[in-house]
Amino acid sequence: MTKERVIARHLHALRRRRRQGANPTTSIDITDVPAPAQQPLADDASAHGPPPDDVHCHDAWQPPAESTGSRQPPARSKGHCRAWIVDPADNRVLGCESALELALANILLADRRVVRVEDQPPRVGFIRPDDGRLAHHTFDFRVTLDDGRRVAIAVKPEGRLRSSRIHATVAAIRQQAPWFADSFQVATERHATPRRAANATAILRARRMRCEGDVATMRAMVAGLREEVRLGDLRSWSNLGARAWAAILNLIDDGVLELVAGSIVGQDARVRLRDAPVAARDASHQSNPPGADAPERHPAQAVSTPARI
Repeated sequence: MTKERVIARHLHALRRRRRQGANPTTSIDITDVPAPAQQPLADDASAHGPPPDDVHCHDAWQPPAESTGSRQPPARSKGHCRAWIVDPADNRVLGCESALELALANILLADRRVVRVEDQPPRVGFIRPDDGRLAHHTFDFRVTLDDGRRVAIAVKPEGRLRSSRIHATVAAIRQQAPWFADSFQVATERHATPRRAANATAILRARRMRCEGDVATMRAMVAGLREEVRLGDLRSWSNLGARAWAAILNLIDDGVLELVAGSIVGQDARVRLRDAPVAARDASHQSNPPGADAPERHPAQAVSTPARI
């Protein structure tokens, strides 16, 4: 029983004694009240499912390290989005100069194959093929994959591809500075879609709340799935209460479950086991518009996971 509940009961008893004319001077020693961990509130715990068996104290919070970017977004701007997020893998700040960069950053961080994300890596010098003059370009991201490959990514809106001549710039750097990365890509809003960004954000949030006991319970429950199910149904079938949501997303993050093509994380999103029968997968893909979740040749080809997020 918590100290707050003991105090409330004590005050209520004093008021009752006053109404009955009893001596109200009797008091209770609050210091003798057991700590909540010694006497948990079963009625409150039942509303959120059984307590996990691997609850532990996390390490003390450490402030994130500064960004390693060669340049940083200005703190104030009248017409553009500026954002700073933290890479949970190495507790380092990433600077984003637009909403499109922010969306792609979350997608990259949610991809298990990405082991490092560099924002605004050092600029690269190259000779412009049209006039032969020396120029420099700073890629928005350079990511390192779990197989050691590095991918340099330039982020541009579709409407600025032609005017910025970004494809010509990337092609020249690819030819003249192959040491900078193993692959050079251009990403637009076709690649960092709102759906992928929203799913990646949900995955990252669930990754921070991961509880291995809850994940094991949910893994055992979905082991026998043979068809697609709603996320809301999975949550209601479990006995984890509100904690089921993070456990389901952790299984998607681990690759045990996969979102059906075109789904956005939510109550009505549909998932299935990744080893579901091929016939079921084919039927699901035929029910979606052509190209709804087709893999693109861009960072999605190298670093994002369309089937999972």
